[in-house]
Amino acid sequence: MHAVETMAFHGDVPWHGLGTQVDDAATRDVGLFMSAAGLDWEVEKVQLKYGRTIDGDEWLGTGKSVPDEYHLVRTDNFSQLSTTTVSDENYDIRQNADMFSVFEPFLDDGTMLLNTGGSLFDGQRVWALAQLTDGFTLPGDDTVNNFLLYTINHTGQTANTAFYTPVRVVCNNTLRQATNGAKATIRDTHKLSFDVELMREAVLAVRTQSVDFEEFAGLMAKRDMTTREQLDFFREVYGLTELKETESGALVDHPPVLRAMQLLNGVETRDAVTTNLTQAQKLREAEERAKQLMSAIEESVRTGRVFDAIPDDLLSDTNQKSEGKNAPSDGTINPGWGLESSMGTLWGAYNVATYVEDYAPVKARKSADHRAQRALWGPKQGADVKSKAVQVARELLAA
Repeated sequence: MHAVETMAFHGDVPWHGLGTQVDDAATRDVGLFMSAAGLDWEVEKVQLKYGRTIDGDEWLGTGKSVPDEYHLVRTDNFSQLSTTTVSDENYDIRQNADMFSVFEPFLDDGTMLLNTGGSLFDGQRVWALAQLTDGFTLPGDDTVNNFLLYTINHTGQTANTAFYTPVRVVCNNTLRQATNGAKATIRDTHKLSFDVELMREAVLAVRTQSVDFEEFAGLMAKRDMTTREQLDFFREVYGLTELKETESGALVDHPPVLRAMQLLNGVETRDAVTTNLTQAQKLREAEERAKQLMSAIEESVRTGRVFDAIPDDLLSDTNQKSEGKNAPSDGTINPGWGLESSMGTLWGAYNVATYVEDYAPVKARKSADHRAQRALWGPKQGADVKSKAVQVARELLAA
């Protein structure tokens, strides 16, 4: 089962290369966008029966009915969506059209535009991402666009949600909202009847978070960090405060911390150039590079110099800012590194944490659709890292 079943998008082709491109008209027209996104189908309840079979588009009523136990199915292909049975009386279906109806007045007044939408896991989860028309720009032309992500779950188990999510244009970082205690997510449970006006009021409340985030981002961009503060920031964000010991007995930071320090400061270590090394030899090479990198970091901490004085033999031959704004974190430099707002600042450190979580290789699921899902919803570990980065950044600003 692919993560992304159908999808529509407006503007440039997304970094994951998925979906159907729509024109400007569709960003303001719910019907056009739903059709392009493959979401013009409905959900219905079908009573659970023993011995139930499907013949074409018809559910055969063979077998014995189970009282008040229903499955959720798609009306276009009759595939089962629910992962558990639901009650006829206590479960209110949210149709895909219900989600889009929440956006309609904001599309009409021009304060939102439909940007991306689609179906995940054969329709078990559908989403719409609407762009707010009030983004902001930090020094150095560092633009952040504001979005509202609305998700409906058709599994019978999970509530529907809508939340504010800013996206940094230069690297497409999906930033964690930073509202300092404000309600971050609208939750819409299936136990209650759908109230479109109530949902619209909740969306208006969530939109105010963009003002809070703009202020937060501006403060981070003005907050320069010493090398010592950078180290402490990443160690705390990743929960890796204890150094690890190499085979030679040297103490070095864990790979995520070292990687983050490199990305924040625009430096890169050389990958192993010999391909016929044994695994043990590759490990020793990696540990030696980590030791040299730690030595350079410690020298920067000790002298107060900017952390860019890396030995020539430690630098990559392609040590430069990434030319692509959507480059993955698999050997390229953080594309936002060279901006005035990022160089050695708390805003830069915060974005390194989000950048790595959005673009880190997914070992078990390397396909583009799983990476697209990762950028918007998780995994939980990634979401926790982003939340921790917000918390640590706020603590630094308050100190």
